[in-house]
Amino acid sequence: MTDNWQDSASVFMDYWRGLPSQDLVPEKTDLRPEDIKELLPRISIHERTGSNKFIYRLHGAGLAARSKADNTGRDLFAITPPEWRSAVCLLMNAILDQPCGVVERHLLADPLAGDIYRMGIHLPMAESGSAKFIVNFYPDMGDDAVNFTSSRRPEVIRQPIAMTDVEFIDIGAGKPDFAADAEAKIQEISAALIRQRNA
Repeated sequence: MTDNWQDSASVFMDYWRGLPSQDLVPEKTDLRPEDIKELLPRISIHERTGSNKFIYRLHGAGLAARSKADNTGRDLFAITPPEWRSAVCLLMNAILDQPCGVVERHLLADPLAGDIYRMGIHLPMAESGSAKFIVNFYPDMGDDAVNFTSSRRPEVIRQPIAMTDVEFIDIGAGKPDFAADAEAKIQEISAALIRQRNA
């Protein structure tokens, strides 16, 4: 069992890098759930069906428990806070168009446990050589999220507050030209949202 979040992040990254790839991006059909079954509760997959439309094709059991909803089949931006939609759309399209990866940290407000920081790793995957899927892994989301529905009051939901840090990952095609500006802008938006929340 992979308990340490840093270990599980390494396992996920090594697995992705080890998949057969064309133009730097592995095929989604080569992702075998049985090979990463311990990580699956913390994995989601989005498919880009338009420049501003990303559909959940997989929503891991741990993620579904944390959000109290299985979002499979739903549009990501239908459940993304309005103030974050343009930034998230920019990142998602960059992951597929560059292609590149993204590591980000986000802040959640937990009514019982207080503020919690979580990490997300986001990497491209292809269909017939065309990058159109993003696989997302949340390595530091542990048993507290997997057992969310049984260990917490049913009315308690963790609310996203801000995406506090973003870093683009060069997978061989470089980083987007706007990477540094995007990283700084997202930190600026986050700081403003946190100040507003704490006011």
